[in-house]
Amino acid sequence: MSDECIFCKIINNEFNSATIFENNEFKVILDKFPASEGHILIIPKNHIKNIFEIEQKQAGRLFELVVSICKVVKDVLNVEDINILQNNGSIAGQTVFHFHLHIIPRYENDNINISWKSEQFSDEYIENLRLKIFKNIQYEHLENSISFVSDIFEEPKKWGLRGDPFLWEYLKDYYSNTKIPYSVENLENDIFTIFKKFTGEFPQKNKNFFVKDFESKFGGLSNGNLSSDFWLNTAIPILSERLEKLNNDM
Repeated sequence: MSDECIFCKIINNEFNSATIFENNEFKVILDKFPASEGHILIIPKNHIKNIFEIEQKQAGRLFELVVSICKVVKDVLNVEDINILQNNGSIAGQTVFHFHLHIIPRYENDNINISWKSEQFSDEYIENLRLKIFKNIQYEHLENSISFVSDIFEEPKKWGLRGDPFLWEYLKDYYSNTKIPYSVENLENDIFTIFKKFTGEFPQKNKNFFVKDFESKFGGLSNGNLSSDFWLNTAIPILSERLEKLNNDM
C-alpha cells in the first residue's frame, strides 16, 4: 500500500466508493467521474504502478474478472458495445499511478472519442520491427513457460522402502533438462528401464530389491531397498497422471 495513493485509500475504505464487487485481490467500483453510465474501474488491492509491474498470473485473473463484469454490464445496462481501457504512464493518459482498468459502456451519440491519426511506415521498417519484437516475445514466452519433466517429481505423501526416495531423486535429476511435452508411455518405459539398471530386473509384484548405491548412512531395516509395489502401484501412476496434466496444460 502507498500512503499517498488515492486508490490505496479507497481499498482501505478511507474514502467512500460505489463498490460493486470485491475479493481478496481486486476491488471493483463505479468511476466517480464516469465517461458514460456504468463506467467501472477494476483496481488490484496490491499497489502496483502499471502493467510492467503486474505479475502475469494476476493479470490473467484480472482479465477473467473483466470478462465476468462485462457480461453483467451488458445484461444490466442493455448495451452491446464496451471499451476496455488501461493506461500506463502519463504520456499514455495515466493520472493515478496505481494500476487500474476501465470498463466503459458505449451508447449512441455518447460523445466519447477514442481515436488516433494513423501513421505510415514502409514495409521494410514494419518487417524489421516485427522481427525485433517477435524474437523478444519468443524469448520472454519461453523463459516464463518452459516446463520440464522433473517438475512432476514433487515428493509423494508416503514412501515404500528407504531406497525409494533415492531412485526418485535420481529420476528427477535424470529429467531435469527434458522439456514438456513428453510422452507418458516414454516416461513409464524409462522408469522400468532405469529400475532394471539398478536392480537387474523390472519391478515385480511383492518383490523388493536391494541397491547398495541407495543405502543411507542412517541405516534402518529397509535401508537401500526398493519396493516394486511402491513403484507399480503408487509412484508410476502418480507420475503418469502429473505428466499427462502438464502435457495438457501446454
